[in-house]
Amino acid sequence: MAKRRADPKVQRNTRSDARPDELRYAVDFDAMEASGKSAAYFVRSRICADASARAGGSGGDQLKDLLKIIATDCKGKPDYIGAATPLSEAIFRILLASGNRPQSIRNIQDGLTEAWATVIYMKDLSPELLSRLLDRPNAYFMKQVAG
Repeated sequence: MAKRRADPKVQRNTRSDARPDELRYAVDFDAMEASGKSAAYFVRSRICADASARAGGSGGDQLKDLLKIIATDCKGKPDYIGAATPLSEAIFRILLASGNRPQSIRNIQDGLTEAWATVIYMKDLSPELLSRLLDRPNAYFMKQVAG
């Protein structure tokens, strides 16, 4: 009998069978579009000032091109994730900067720690808090995905 292949769209990791550092998260752009929101607009509005002219060129509204611009031009800029950036927005920006490749809680936590290394007040970046934020419905369409 042939082995049945798992559907790649089905979540394989659940809270009961995986640790938070094994779970992976990404932005569900399909759900964003289905809700009537423009994924390209959501991403374009997060492009840093230095790269906004580059995003305006031909094909600049293609989602993959916008993600590439963020990953190459904005990711390391100090103002991409500033001290006053809300936590959910910062997580969203980290996912965008990764090209929306699924990220573990640990990778997200490391990105936040790096972005906020010079912040003088403490922020709760615990895996438990990050998991709670990502595991419930949110305005950024971030969700658990198959790793």
